[in-house]
Amino acid sequence: MIIQVGDKNDFTSEEKRDEAVSILTEYYHDFQLRNPKLKVYNAVIHNDEASPHLHLNFCSSC
Repeated sequence: MIIQVGDKNDFTSEEKRDEAVSILTEYYHDFQLRNPKLKVYNAVIHNDEASPHLHLNFCSSC
């Protein structure tokens, strides 16, 4: 699953990119609490494209 905050037009400054990374990090940390039957096996935040985004991999029976 890929989670993105905003679009490329929202990230005109480094401060806004840092804020998006903070939001994505919080989303990742709370994901397991919200979804106890799913197990995260990989999570990576990418800043290499127009807007920060989170790649979140999980399974229901790992």
